[in-house]
Amino acid sequence: MKMNNYFMPFAAICLLSSTNVFAQVVGGLKYSSYDFGEGVFSDPATIEVSVGYKLTPLDNFSVTPEFAYGTGISSIDSVFGEIEINDYIGFRSRLQYDLTQNIGIYYLPSYGKLARDPFVNSDEWGFSHGAGAEYRLSNDFALDLSYESIDNIGVWSVGIRKVF
Repeated sequence: MKMNNYFMPFAAICLLSSTNVFAQVVGGLKYSSYDFGEGVFSDPATIEVSVGYKLTPLDNFSVTPEFAYGTGISSIDSVFGEIEINDYIGFRSRLQYDLTQNIGIYYLPSYGKLARDPFVNSDEWGFSHGAGAEYRLSNDFALDLSYESIDNIGVWSVGIRKVF
């Protein structure tokens, strides 16, 4: 049975207009270390800012589509030469489940590009994913710890998020 082309947009509008959905703007700032084998604080790093729109369709579950931009702040010397991250641009969806009132875990599917030197073809758009944990300090502030695989490079991140 073929579904009508209007079904999915209609279902999305119904979900978003439901009285149970609560939405908030969220901003974030994080430090990310890209694992090239030198050690978490010795590898190339970025400072990243993000902005998103948190939707809470269920009591313990939220979805936050967000845009992230990071710029390189350090580099390392390796057998390939000096490795540095120029920038990172990504669109992701944070799928979070709250274990308690203050602790949540999340999955981060994303689509973005990582520009780095001296590697060729390193600035192509591609899919990536990650997971992390959040600890809420208050209703407005939370600390994050996450691990992502971006362009087949492991990325450890620590950050702070603010709900507006």
